[in-house]
Amino acid sequence: MGFVILMLVAAAGFLASAICQALSWTNPEPPGALCLLHFGIFAVWIPLVTFSNRTMPKGAKDNVSHLLVPLPGWVGKVYKLLPIFGALSFAYFIFWFAVYPFLLAKHNAPLLLERPNRDDSVYLLLRAFSPMWMIFYGFATIGFAGLARISRKRKQELPADSPS
Repeated sequence: MGFVILMLVAAAGFLASAICQALSWTNPEPPGALCLLHFGIFAVWIPLVTFSNRTMPKGAKDNVSHLLVPLPGWVGKVYKLLPIFGALSFAYFIFWFAVYPFLLAKHNAPLLLERPNRDDSVYLLLRAFSPMWMIFYGFATIGFAGLARISRKRKQELPADSPS
């Protein structure tokens, strides 16, 4: 039951991060509790790593593979796509803050997108951080789902007369 609760907390963090990512493109006033997403990562990540290490099979090379085994195949694909999304989003952020002003000055031709105003830097920071939050919370959601299934399977395998 504890893993399910932690999975739901991580899923809520993932959803909040996705909402921040969407808001960063529409430029409304950012939510005031953004720092909670920073610190919430530790609230789910530290237990995930601890329990993942405890349930890791002997001789395993990493502490993630065994968490993906009890989950459907599409979850492994999502697990691989999250960092790609984060890398692309971060590359976009670096482009706008570092490269684009030099291209504009040298060639005097804007690209397809208009350079944001300085007032929009908060939204660009949201665009940079929210994918990273999504990666951490997404990994935590997947990890706790795997831990919940592993825990459920181990409980079912216990003999009926053994103490829990």
